[in-house]
Amino acid sequence: MKSLDEIRELADLALIPPLLNTNPLPKYGYDKLDYGMTVGIERTRGGRLWASWVAGGDNAKAYMVFATSDDNGTTWSDPRLVIDPAEESMPLTRSAIGGVPWLDPQGRLWIYFSMSASYFDGRMGIWTTRCDNPDSESPEWSAPTRIWHGFALNKPIVLSSGEWALPAALWPRENITCCAIECLTDRDDGTLFADSFHELDEYRISTVLVSSDEGLSWELRGGVKLPCARDFDEPVLIERQDGSLWMILRSLSEGMWQTTSNDEGITWSEPTPWLAHVNSRHLVQRLPSGRLLLVKHGIPVEVRTKSRSHLTAYLSEDDGITWKGGLVLDQRDGVSYPDGAMSSDGTIFVSYDYNRDTDGEVLLARFREEDVFAGKGVSSDAALCLTISRPNPHAVIARHVARKEAILRRLVGNTTIPFTHVPKWRVWDGVAEVATNKLNMNNGGALPALSTQLPPEICPESGILWIELTPAAPPSGSMLSSHDPTGGTHGREGFVSFANVSSAGEGKLGYAQAYVHSPEGRRVTFILGADFWMQFRVNGKTYIDHSIEMRPTWAPDLHEFRCDVPILAGWNLIEVKVASGALGFAFACQIGNPGDLKFSTTAKPEIAAVS
Repeated sequence: MKSLDEIRELADLALIPPLLNTNPLPKYGYDKLDYGMTVGIERTRGGRLWASWVAGGDNAKAYMVFATSDDNGTTWSDPRLVIDPAEESMPLTRSAIGGVPWLDPQGRLWIYFSMSASYFDGRMGIWTTRCDNPDSESPEWSAPTRIWHGFALNKPIVLSSGEWALPAALWPRENITCCAIECLTDRDDGTLFADSFHELDEYRISTVLVSSDEGLSWELRGGVKLPCARDFDEPVLIERQDGSLWMILRSLSEGMWQTTSNDEGITWSEPTPWLAHVNSRHLVQRLPSGRLLLVKHGIPVEVRTKSRSHLTAYLSEDDGITWKGGLVLDQRDGVSYPDGAMSSDGTIFVSYDYNRDTDGEVLLARFREEDVFAGKGVSSDAALCLTISRPNPHAVIARHVARKEAILRRLVGNTTIPFTHVPKWRVWDGVAEVATNKLNMNNGGALPALSTQLPPEICPESGILWIELTPAAPPSGSMLSSHDPTGGTHGREGFVSFANVSSAGEGKLGYAQAYVHSPEGRRVTFILGADFWMQFRVNGKTYIDHSIEMRPTWAPDLHEFRCDVPILAGWNLIEVKVASGALGFAFACQIGNPGDLKFSTTAKPEIAAVS
């Protein structure tokens, strides 16, 4: 175990400036890219578009890629700039995320990005670099400088005072370990920094950084903390016509919140709920016309979608009090993270991503205000779903293979004991439901849904209807579908779907049982996954419980949790309870089996046929 001084020394590697790679080919060509999470887009005075996105994954291997377009987004260059702070010579990986481009009043292009040891070391840091010739064939960038702790995803704004105000946030402590399962290299440990940087806990809020010298130096002016469950915040700043500052924040399960400052960001009103919204990034931006642009999920504007779908643009003529129009930029599930840029002729550019973990597409919508008001493309140059970047599908598959191998290695090591799925489960032919507003999805926790007692748990043999389910391949597009690095079938991974009982939907609860027979008492290892939250019990003892603990990742995976469980000689009862997410209602279960285990679904297995 490392000492606190050793851990701090590792974290301080993130204080070393990263190198800017202005000649990223061929290492970072599109044929090598394996992920795409959009961050930002900006337009220069010469008409060039700069787009940025995260590659490598939303994990400790994340790095930033930048490309340009000189024809209003119809075609795009190869990657022109890469910020990848990972260095093999270092004892752990550094990640770079954020990377929003912003054009200042002098026409200089800035990039604000965040860098951390591993994925999130509890401190992180906001860095900036500047290009004075962004329209050049050979843009030149200044050496990166660190301006404060935390994460900045959205653009700065220029206040009427002439000061620059950058919205930022220092993530809560829970985020240090929430993506532990995504630490994919042997040099990374998602729990390493779990007890670090307590001196910064008072700053784990949404903050406003202010520069009075056009970006040369910055100071922390003020901030505010959401009174509800939060994770990334991703605050957006608007200066209203009356001179007040308006901050809009992302929450985990309660939509968008708002707060106001009447003293240029020093103090803020108590945050209040604003618009219903799925847990995702939003865009609010002042247009040259004076109107405000809003891009969020859902149409009409007050709708909260069940998933990240129906990315829609709206306009406000009264500083955000009411919203008009509704141009659906992309209605598909899996679209997210809009950012906007605009030209002096009124053209609006919005970048976003589609299925970042699988398709990995970074896309562009080009439109005008009249298109938003009309709810459809009426201007001559309006275009939707233009491609900025698309990773190599083979590279995506390879990343998933490497991810699974790393997870399995972390979970079970190099054991020679084979893992097999439980061949059949009996599933309660019913579903309980907990109101969505009763869910607290803080880092995946499903409180109090999973603590609800279900009829099969109260009296399993009293009028309960059961159906038998056999593990099968995850359906195409499922959050649990993945490539099997062993060359086997998905069925071997023990995927069990409740689709025969009920479709997915937040707050639904399903229940399954199976029995396993061992000739002797021993410890066995289970590896499990859930789509989305689970309780897992063996012989009445709980080993996983997402009603009281957090899931350590944001994306369900077949191999997500390890449980080392003592089982008895004879028959042992396995119970799984699953709380559904909006897109998934399933689990996966495998058990280390030296070859002498037997399985059954009956409550009296001693007289039943076993498999």
